[in-house]
Amino acid sequence: MVVHGLNECWSAVLLDRTHGLTRPLGMLEGAAWATVVMHGQEDLFIGHLAVSDHREITLQVTQTDQKQWTLEVHNSTDKAVHTRISPNAYFDPLKDYQPQEVDVPGGASVVLRW
Repeated sequence: MVVHGLNECWSAVLLDRTHGLTRPLGMLEGAAWATVVMHGQEDLFIGHLAVSDHREITLQVTQTDQKQWTLEVHNSTDKAVHTRISPNAYFDPLKDYQPQEVDVPGGASVVLRW
């Protein structure tokens, strides 16, 4: 499967709701790629776990415990950025989390735990 139109600065995952499994996906030129054996009963999500109102911000989300996620918000520019980070409403494990306003200094990262 290929999902186009994604931001290659933001991590993407495959969520298999049928089996309750999540795995990170590789990104290339704004597309996420996943090999999936289809049996006609799958309920899948492929996309970003979180989004920013600044497309140039890098978002790296990692599952760090059974129900905990760590989000690194990186600003590769030389100027500070104020951004709103929102969990993707279609990524079920983060559906109860609220958007957060974050100030990220130039060339630095801020880590959030959800």
